[in-house]
Amino acid sequence: MQGYWHNAALKFIGKNGTRFNYDSVAANYKRHYSSSEKMGKLSFEDLSIFKLADQPKTYQVTGKWQIFSNQNSGGYFSLIFQEQSKAWKIVVDHTW
Repeated sequence: MQGYWHNAALKFIGKNGTRFNYDSVAANYKRHYSSSEKMGKLSFEDLSIFKLADQPKTYQVTGKWQIFSNQNSGGYFSLIFQEQSKAWKIVVDHTW
């Protein structure tokens, strides 16, 4: 969760709805991936990066994700990154 904005305005949009707030998103992540076996190996492909012209230091990253584990899963994502205090952080995660 290091790459996520530690802020109440963080937004995660998934197949089960929208979550706001870093603490809520982190708790949900830990619930679903409570062990390294459940987490498996995460990979990304078909990455595209777009500068959002209206927003300074803001980019959208899209692509495909895959988890290789006992229960393989995968899908697509759209992330919004912003530079926050000289570090790039995810401020919106739309994963399906």
